[in-house]
Amino acid sequence: MNLRALFLILVGAEALHLSSTQVGVAVGGYYLCSEVDAWLAGRRKKRKARRRMEALDDVLFGWERDPDDPDSEIKDDWSRFRLDGQFQILAARVSDLLRGLLVVDLVDDKRRKGSSLAAPEEAKGTGV
Repeated sequence: MNLRALFLILVGAEALHLSSTQVGVAVGGYYLCSEVDAWLAGRRKKRKARRRMEALDDVLFGWERDPDDPDSEIKDDWSRFRLDGQFQILAARVSDLLRGLLVVDLVDDKRRKGSSLAAPEEAKGTGV
């Protein structure tokens, strides 16, 4: 709970000559609203991170070799040049780095709020 807001509620209650019950209701209502706001912000942040991970998975997985062109891969209506050898290893390492950055961002946000978050199993990388 924000101490400045609590201070303003108490000063306003004194200026308006409110009873202690009314002040308690105002403080409780403010506290409830601040907790709901924090919960909603956390849900939005998790949903955004999940969409980022899904977008990364969509780029990395589900591609099949094109039967007409062995140097290409296809997925739905999309096609791309197939990476082989060192380029494929480099792409996998870059994807692991991006996943790690997303997880670190989530963990840092949770630490700022005082709770802990273990890294998701799918975000630990392939070890290539």
